[in-house]
Amino acid sequence: MHPRLWSISRKLLALSLLGVLVAVAIGGTAWVSARQLRSHAEEVARLTQADQALRDLDMYTSDVQVAQRDALLAVAPADQGKATADLEATAAEIEAATTALDAVPLPGDLRGLVQGQIAAYAQWLQGTRATLPALGQVQPGTKEAIAAAAAEAAKSTAMESRVTQSRETLKT
Repeated sequence: MHPRLWSISRKLLALSLLGVLVAVAIGGTAWVSARQLRSHAEEVARLTQADQALRDLDMYTSDVQVAQRDALLAVAPADQGKATADLEATAAEIEAATTALDAVPLPGDLRGLVQGQIAAYAQWLQGTRATLPALGQVQPGTKEAIAAAAAEAAKSTAMESRVTQSRETLKT
């Protein structure tokens, strides 16, 4: 039977059913979009959390450089002890930051990047800890002290660059 020949009640029923179908389609689309937004917001939160931990590592790199400088400038055993204590305090903060960074659930490729960054940072810190006593033995103001400062600064700059590259990768 052609819709023109339908009774008014049948036409109203068809119109109502069509309205319900449109409402269900709109509701379904809204529900899917809301889930996607929630998922995206969670991903952004995880990336922000990882970025913050990497910023902290970047800051701690500077703190380690200060401890190295203090060790190079140390003329008394107490000064050397303070530089070592400062480095160990920073190392504890670094451990907390790397633990927090490692706990952030990231997608596979970013997880590998972060774990590589954590391993490289740990290796750099271990090397810094190993060289700190030797830095304290260098006579301040000598060519040897200047060379040691430049070498340690180059290592720190390389680590800062790596952290910055990791942060840039997280942002893309």
